[in-house]
Order: sequence, then structure tokens, then C-alpha cells
Amino acid sequence: MAERVRYFAYGSNLSAGVMEVWAPEARFVGPARLDGFRLAFLRRSARWKAGAADVIPAPGHAVWGALYAVRCSWVTA
Repeated sequence: MAERVRYFAYGSNLSAGVMEVWAPEARFVGPARLDGFRLAFLRRSARWKAGAADVIPAPGHAVWGALYAVRCSWVTA
């Protein structure tokens, strides 16, 4: 049985259109902040033909994004 888990979206996944493709059943919960991390562009995306966003540990920093409830069938109790 699929369970809803929380997913922190950042970068291109902040686009409603991108989230609709990746997780059509996802429900937007609200804005979210991930403390202790910063946004970094450490690699190139072949799909976007541009930098790909990552979050990396960085004490004292924070990354803003969006929190979604996503259905995951692989989550077990």
C-alpha cells in the first residue's frame, strides 16, 4: 500500500509543471526552509543543458523550497 511522505522540492521541482510530470498525485503542503544547507550548482544537467541544483551541508545557511505530500509505494513501516 502506498504511503504519503514529505518531499522537499527545490530548484526545477519548484515548477508546478515539473512536479506534475514527476509526481502527478503530489499535494502542495506549503513553503519550507531547510536549515543547515545551501544551494549549489555542482554539475550540469543533460536534460536542461544548464547547471543542476543540489543542496549541500552548510551550517548557518538555509534553502527555501516547497513541501509536498507524495505517494510512495516503496515506503514500509
